[in-house]
Amino acid sequence: TYQNPTIASNPEWAKRARVYFLFPKSFTQSGTINGAAQRLQYIKDLGFNVIWMMPVMKNAYPIDQHYGPGYNIVDFYNVAPEYGTNQDFKNFISQAHTLGIKVILDVTPNHTSRFHPWSQDAHLFKQNSRYWTWYEHTNIPHNSNGLGQSFDADGFNYYSGFSEQLLNYNWTDIDARAEMINAYKYWIKDFGLDGYRFDVYWGPHRRYGEQYMGKPLRDALKHIKPDIFLLGEDDGTGSGTETIYADYTSGGINGGLDAAYDFKLYFNQIRSFGFTPGAIDNLNNDIINAGFYPGPNSLYMRFMESQDEDRIAYFYSGNNSLGATETFKRTMPMATAIFSAPGFPMIWNGQEVGFGYGISGAKEDRARSTINWNFDGKTLLIPHYQRLAWIRGTYRAFATQNFARIATGNDGMYGIVRSFDNENGISLCNMNSTSTKATLTIVGSGSSQNVLFSKGVINGKPYFMNDVYNDTSYIISFASGSATFDVTLPGYGSAVFILSDSVRKLIVPTITAIVDRNSSAQNIPTEYSLSQNYPNPFNPSTVISYQLSVNSYVTLKVYDVIGREVATLVNERQEAGTYQTTFNAKGLSSGLYFYQLKAGNFVEIKKMLLTK
Repeated sequence: TYQNPTIASNPEWAKRARVYFLFPKSFTQSGTINGAAQRLQYIKDLGFNVIWMMPVMKNAYPIDQHYGPGYNIVDFYNVAPEYGTNQDFKNFISQAHTLGIKVILDVTPNHTSRFHPWSQDAHLFKQNSRYWTWYEHTNIPHNSNGLGQSFDADGFNYYSGFSEQLLNYNWTDIDARAEMINAYKYWIKDFGLDGYRFDVYWGPHRRYGEQYMGKPLRDALKHIKPDIFLLGEDDGTGSGTETIYADYTSGGINGGLDAAYDFKLYFNQIRSFGFTPGAIDNLNNDIINAGFYPGPNSLYMRFMESQDEDRIAYFYSGNNSLGATETFKRTMPMATAIFSAPGFPMIWNGQEVGFGYGISGAKEDRARSTINWNFDGKTLLIPHYQRLAWIRGTYRAFATQNFARIATGNDGMYGIVRSFDNENGISLCNMNSTSTKATLTIVGSGSSQNVLFSKGVINGKPYFMNDVYNDTSYIISFASGSATFDVTLPGYGSAVFILSDSVRKLIVPTITAIVDRNSSAQNIPTEYSLSQNYPNPFNPSTVISYQLSVNSYVTLKVYDVIGREVATLVNERQEAGTYQTTFNAKGLSSGLYFYQLKAGNFVEIKKMLLTK
């Protein structure tokens, strides 16, 4: 059902979001946006419909995989050269959209780099600079998450834990506010971006309140694209956090966000989970937040890893005493719980292969180094995350705020109910290392928390417990409005049932395993080739694929029927391999066009038809 968006609503697609958090430097050997674009189909097949991209804007120093991952921004309008070009990022977003994937971008409303031109001018001319008031020069008492506050030699305020490289931005200054909002408009209007993740959102929120950043920023961005998604780095669960959400109004001021973090669940339960009945109770208590929801449109982000935290396999490894297989298995029921809970799940690239286990040194080495896609956990974890993601996206019960714990008859088995008429979700997570039996009592109607059919059930009629995770269906029958169902799961095993009056099956695509180009010569094409664009005819976007047998300088251009160049899609040196890029013909007239690939001595031209 179509719902007209309001300033307080979040997009319908966000309610069914499965977020894949991508860091190009880790994601591919090349560490570029173009390299990441080659693996968009993998993300799609894995079952994720939203990509959260780490900051791509130009930094004071080249973006690296340790302490400079992209948040030291000196230019809010241009892609860092080590990642590629603005056109590369436009192509990335366009290609993602062709696959039905949304893209949100990580940005820094809390600060700019010490070396940003605004800051440099203000440091040089002090109060005589027009940019002096764009930065914070006072110590405003607030919760700084233990980072503390300091001043540099010229009186610029910053969070001590971040260093004076990152200077706090003053959102109360009307000109500063307008300029930063214009920068964020740019990526939405010119690139088709689908939203933002606001780094250190808690900083300006706690310093100034929502009236100076959250509300004006949301109002401006939603005005130009109503269905964008705004995620903020701040506490998003528990009483008192409702002020950051657009659902909340106080004195006519709405919050700025659609979604925020469930830090409490991560730090209190997930990271140090004990795999005991008591730990399961505590996990459930934090998932339900004592039944508190800030509002009908507010979303929580549930996660097990992030760019700032260590890999979950590292935490669950018992200091590597458990062995790789046992460690990876332990992460699986927790992932099932996260993907079954209200809000939306996020995974950090590499989580689906268990990357990080056994890697010594700093956490940045585990969390941000280039991912080995043949890592030991891939056989267990890739199919696990794929089925969880596709279940989450397919069945509507998981897009609601309906949630209850269901008794399983075993205190080591965690049971979750997500009710939805005639398509009810039940997830079981075996937190035991050994095979465990669960006994469920399901009530068709009444006041029990285990009620799954609001209109009641017909006694004696066959109903189906469809285990869409394990691809098995069972028949159950109700007597006096209730039914009992038994199932046994292996150690750390999972089951996700869709309880309905018909058989339900989950169909997932085959995932082509990621193999880095440099890791196997067998994956390098033996000849140059240019494929026919798809779709063809098209409107307005189409994908063009090509292969390079050796490293080459490549140009891919589009011409109209009289030979005028209308677009340059590629103009750079590329490694041998298979590539694809997106051509967006928005603004061009219907008709015949030609695209030409030049690579070394290879030249080929093909036709394509734009129909509007």
